[in-house]
Amino acid sequence: MKEYREPILLPRPRGVVLRDGWCDIPADLAGRIDPAWARRVKGGGAAGRVAIVLDGGPGLSLGIDETARPQGYRLEVAPGAISVAGHDHSGIFYGLMTLRQLARLGRETGRIPAVVIEDWPDLAVRGAMLDVSRDRVPTMERLLETIDTLAGLKVNQIQLYMEHAFAYERHQIVWQDASPLTAKEIRIIDAFCHDRFIELIPNQNSFGHMERWLLHDPYNELAELPDKAREKFAGSRSLCPIDDRVFPFLEELYDELLPNFASRRFNVGLDETFDLGKGRSREACERLGSGRVYLEYLKKVYELVRRRGHRMQFWADIILNYPELLPELPHEWITVLIWGYEANHPFDEQCRRLRQSGLPFCVSPGTSSWNALIGRTANMRANVLGAARAAEGSMGLLMTDWGDNGHWQHPPSMWPGFALGAAVAWSLQANENIDLAAALDAHVFEPKSGHIAAALLDLGDAYLDTGVLIPNATIFGQLLIYPERPISDERWSGLSAIGLEAAMHHIEQALHGLAPAAMQPPAAALAVEQIRHNAAMALHACRQGLARIAAGKDGRIEDVPAAARARLAGELEPLIEEHRRLWLADSRPGGLADSAGRLEKLVSCYRLA
Repeated sequence: MKEYREPILLPRPRGVVLRDGWCDIPADLAGRIDPAWARRVKGGGAAGRVAIVLDGGPGLSLGIDETARPQGYRLEVAPGAISVAGHDHSGIFYGLMTLRQLARLGRETGRIPAVVIEDWPDLAVRGAMLDVSRDRVPTMERLLETIDTLAGLKVNQIQLYMEHAFAYERHQIVWQDASPLTAKEIRIIDAFCHDRFIELIPNQNSFGHMERWLLHDPYNELAELPDKAREKFAGSRSLCPIDDRVFPFLEELYDELLPNFASRRFNVGLDETFDLGKGRSREACERLGSGRVYLEYLKKVYELVRRRGHRMQFWADIILNYPELLPELPHEWITVLIWGYEANHPFDEQCRRLRQSGLPFCVSPGTSSWNALIGRTANMRANVLGAARAAEGSMGLLMTDWGDNGHWQHPPSMWPGFALGAAVAWSLQANENIDLAAALDAHVFEPKSGHIAAALLDLGDAYLDTGVLIPNATIFGQLLIYPERPISDERWSGLSAIGLEAAMHHIEQALHGLAPAAMQPPAAALAVEQIRHNAAMALHACRQGLARIAAGKDGRIEDVPAAARARLAGELEPLIEEHRRLWLADSRPGGLADSAGRLEKLVSCYRLA
């Protein structure tokens, strides 16, 4: 019987054979593994192998084995020797990332088990999208750290979701308060991704979600609803699809953005065009049909993208409402992104429809972090697994993490979804029942003592105790985001004092299991502080809800006695200051005023009701 168990790896490989013995390694091996090593190999066979010298460590041999599966690798660890053979350079890199994880697990003991791992991905594309437009733009240091962690999870595509967060030279009025990404920074990020076998795909929404532009002149005149577009935070705002001035505007953006990326793919968005046909395009939509107007706009955007030598990606939510138009989509140089973020999203049906159409597509589940404060763990698991199970015949899986309504959730909340998405995209069978808490602690949070991930995942199930299930949100987030709603609002059906008290108990118990920040290295300590802060915000939401229920009537904030409202305000104000401090620990200052301002609006409601 072996004296050790299969190592905790993320993703869990599909084939692991433990052998007798150990291999001694330098304590710092995990930090010394260089992504550039993978590209040193120039050919296959024994003649093409490269030896890497590890001072004080075992021999490390790298090579190409074209008989392996695409992106696959074979890692062999024996006493005194380690070898990695990949189908291609990316396969060698993924073998090195598995070695890095083994070295991380073995840094305290100075040894790793003798093992043979043969592994390859289910899906060719394993992506992650970060929302950098809903207020939170990470610092460069944090962004590169995040990319490096994702590379270690064998993610090979990354997108930075853009609305207004790129510093276009002629459009400063739009981004001047956003701390945007600059062209120079994008080129640095692109090179960093390339070194880690990640394709950084440019992204610029180009129809809906243009409200940060349309607030301002001269862009306002391009809006479907120019007057409504001037209302800040009033919802999705679309460009007018029949205004010919839109296309030169988009061309100018594309010509400045795209040259900063090596990728020849481009995500143009085109989702959630809620105001289509409600303003300037009303007559055209009534005459031709909203689907036809949308399709003609899409085709014009497609031509802009194709002429620049790029393959267009766009979100599927609108076109799937018009299945009769699918045959008219340009089938070349296009990828349809099927997104859905609920446990019961019909990925099976939508993927079947696109397979039948012959259109290339990806599935895009979500981390379930946004509008939730502490996540929705059960929903996230079901959503991600549902997408992965339906992904047969697709190009891959793109995990998404959003920042709606001020991006109040801190970065730790995205990692359970990103990790599970990367794992099941790599191998569904090997990872659908993975011990996610153990894997996250080992390879993302890395606490020195106690646990972080188990508490985070437990917190993410507190929403279930409330008895209120809300799409893309929890009642914790909703009570803070929408103070004007009465507690009796039908969208909050099922809300009760019993449910809120049960959720509070759940949150408090989960926090008892959270590793102390004072005993952690800096990155883990920050994660603990951020998790505790989001939990404190959720507890505050529960106390607000209880006060409104106790007040009777419709449970409006103004119905709560003044003394109780004063206590709520006094509790929330220091939480806002802590939000500012923790935000600036890993995010840029741009967007913070908007994010904190939404919480300050709630304080005003408490004070002035």
